[in-house]
Amino acid sequence: MRFFVYILILAAGCVGTPVPEPPNLTPPDPALVEVNVGSVPGITGQPGALEPGTELWIANLDNMDPPTRIPTRDDGSFRDDSFVAAPGQELRLQARRGAERSIPVDVRAGGGEVMRPTAGCLVLRPALELNLDDPETASRVVIENGCGVDARIDDIRLRAPSASIRVDTAPPLMIPDGASANITLSLLPDATGLTEEVLILDVSAPETDRRPVTVFARRP
Repeated sequence: MRFFVYILILAAGCVGTPVPEPPNLTPPDPALVEVNVGSVPGITGQPGALEPGTELWIANLDNMDPPTRIPTRDDGSFRDDSFVAAPGQELRLQARRGAERSIPVDVRAGGGEVMRPTAGCLVLRPALELNLDDPETASRVVIENGCGVDARIDDIRLRAPSASIRVDTAPPLMIPDGASANITLSLLPDATGLTEEVLILDVSAPETDRRPVTVFARRP
C-alpha cells in the first residue's frame, strides 16, 4: 500500500522547472527501494522501482536540504552511493519526467513505507497537493475531522523557509469531532517562476502524526 499525501518539495523558493502536471506517472515502489543508514551511505532501487526514462526526486521531510535527483536506468533501477539519510528520517519519493510526475510516496530511512495513523479519519482536501493558482482550492487545505474525538494540530509549517509562500493559519489548531477547519496560504507578490514546498501538519490528537501536502504555484 502506498501512502498518498504529499508530494515532495521540489525546492524552497523558485526553480527553473516546468509547472507540475496532475500525477500521471507510476509512483516509486517502496518495496524495491533500499536506503542505507549505516556507515556506508546510499540509496538503491531494484529493477522496476520506477518507470524507465524517469528521474527520482527525493525530499527529506526532516531537514531543509534541496531535493536529490537521481536518473533511472533502462530497467527502472537506480543507485546513488552519495545519498545520506539518518535512521528514521522520512523521505518523500516521486517520479518525474519533465512536467510529468507521480503521486508521492513517503518512506522511512531504514524502515520501509511511512504509514499515517490519522489518514483514515482526519481527511485533508486536497490531500496530495495545493495549487495556489487554482481558484477551486481558494489557497486553502480543508481538514475534516471524523475521528470520533477532537483533533489537535500543534504546528503548521513549511518544510523549508520560502520567500514566495506564506502560511496564514497560526497553530495550534483544534478541530472538534465532526467539524472542519481551513489552513490558508498566500503566494507573495514578488514570487516569480515555479515555487514549490511541502506544508507539514504536526498532529498530536487523536494520535501523533505528520501530514504533509505539497504547495506550488507559477508566476512569470
